[in-house]
Amino acid sequence: MPKKRLALLTNKVGDITAVSLGDDTYCYVRKYRFGYGVLPFLSKGLELDASKFPSLTPAFHMHIWVYNIDPTPMYHVAHIPFTTEEESCGQPAYYPPGPIEDCYRIHNALGIIKPVTEADVAGLEMLVRYQPPQFREYLFSRRTEWTYITGSSPISETMNAAEEPASTTFYEIVFQAADFTFDGRDEIEDPLDEALRESELGEVTGGGSGGGICNIDVEVKDAKRGLAVIRKVLRKLKVARSTRIHQTEPEPREFGIYP
Repeated sequence: MPKKRLALLTNKVGDITAVSLGDDTYCYVRKYRFGYGVLPFLSKGLELDASKFPSLTPAFHMHIWVYNIDPTPMYHVAHIPFTTEEESCGQPAYYPPGPIEDCYRIHNALGIIKPVTEADVAGLEMLVRYQPPQFREYLFSRRTEWTYITGSSPISETMNAAEEPASTTFYEIVFQAADFTFDGRDEIEDPLDEALRESELGEVTGGGSGGGICNIDVEVKDAKRGLAVIRKVLRKLKVARSTRIHQTEPEPREFGIYP
């Protein structure tokens, strides 16, 4: 039986997704080539008829990180193509210097520009990804007063997900805790997810630690090319040679970080 994937994991550029904020309140985000635009209203009750939306002009832009196990209700609303390619680009954002790359970087719809200076990123927002359970706090930190519409759409459990393509391959990257020299999983997860998304091959879907190991879960839609990207990123980050890459689906296999 194919697995179900959340609406935010299957949407395309131009798609609008309704995401629950709790208390029968929903926000609406539209996918751009880089990031999402948060539409300038909320609803009490779910509204899936985009013709009833007061505006498609975003109040602001944000970046989203969602795991396939996220329990937040979310629903595909509509696909509304952008009128021009330029309009579909979204807003650029920047990365500050970090332990892996010690320079400012600007990320936009075309890729990453580096190195750049602090002056170059003036006026841009730092790139921070928010998970759906964080949306409510983030949205109200950006805007304290919202326009509300009344939703009229019934909720069906089957609307929350889509069938996952049968060709999807799942990997689990396993690190021995004794060999893990990083301050946190995000130092590996962030550049790995960035590389997979840039190549349009997949994404990081989760992770955890315990029992002397640390693991990161990844799904890709091309097993061979996806594995090559994973290996390239892990080698660039200089992870321990003891790191193993387990293919969990569609059939169990095991790989090292070198071919």
